[in-house]
Amino acid sequence: MRFVDLFCVLAILLAACAPAAEPGGAPNTAGNSGAPPVATPRPTKVEQTLAKKTAPATSKQANCEQNVGSPTDQKKAKAAYVTGMTRFGVDLYRNVTEKDKGANLIYSPYSISSAFSMVYAGACAQTEAQMAKVLGYLPQASQHRAAAALRRRPAAVGVEHGNGDMREGEPFILKDAAAVWGQEGYPFAEAYERTLAEHYGAKVRPVNFEMDPESGRKLVNDWVVKETEGNIQDILPKGSVTTDARLILANVIYFKAGWLYPFDGSNFGDGTFKPLDGRRVPTVMMTQDKEYLAYSAEKDYEAVWLPYVGESTSMLLIVPKAGRFEQVEADLDADFLT
Repeated sequence: MRFVDLFCVLAILLAACAPAAEPGGAPNTAGNSGAPPVATPRPTKVEQTLAKKTAPATSKQANCEQNVGSPTDQKKAKAAYVTGMTRFGVDLYRNVTEKDKGANLIYSPYSISSAFSMVYAGACAQTEAQMAKVLGYLPQASQHRAAAALRRRPAAVGVEHGNGDMREGEPFILKDAAAVWGQEGYPFAEAYERTLAEHYGAKVRPVNFEMDPESGRKLVNDWVVKETEGNIQDILPKGSVTTDARLILANVIYFKAGWLYPFDGSNFGDGTFKPLDGRRVPTVMMTQDKEYLAYSAEKDYEAVWLPYVGESTSMLLIVPKAGRFEQVEADLDADFLT
């Protein structure tokens, strides 16, 4: 069984945001209105240096300092971060499926949340509050420690169960990687760069987007190809990176593992798949009846856990009963999954 999912965020930071770097994080990476940014002329290096030395503390900066707070208990913070991420994942599911009924959907809330958490480290004031509300983030002092603690878990699982070693005929691979590319000479706040390196393992790699945006795009694509074992090509299409780009952040999660109880040739047979539109589609089905599995039969659905090799990871399948799909979908939330 192979599952590969990647989410890549492209953040374009404009020079107008640079001189007033926000304390405790970074330059403000997004506008407060939600409107698309408008490109402005980039200051010279002399102007940037003067701005960094002479920019007075503003009321907005003071608010940022007040919002930082002190870190909470790490165990509680990680639990709260997971809860917020799960809620965001369900909210995103609802938003996408409402716009495109009946489409197949695969996405990784973990990967999306991790990528935007790196952006959040540079957010302030209204932007910071909006991101926290939508994405379920904690206050800055706790958010990045919790994210780092959660990032260590996939790495630990891979080590515990032989990342790349053969188990049950399949290698177990679980990777969570992040990377950042920034415009050469751009005055990113030191605290922001330190947060990315310390908590996300992502040192800002200098790239000259202004002179050669295509080379920068190729660097990102090459990294994604490598981290996904060649499964995802050209995540950034031609022309997607322009001379206005100041920062590109990427996160990838790659998972490949063998089933603890494999489906072999004797498990396959003809069956009928029943889409919501009432059709009956002949298809080959897999059957597993040799082992005891964690299973639940409820009024509206059935659910089963299928463990992977090592039993530290598993797939949860939720199958609504006939005529109950809409009800199960309506009930789907973080508490339901818990």
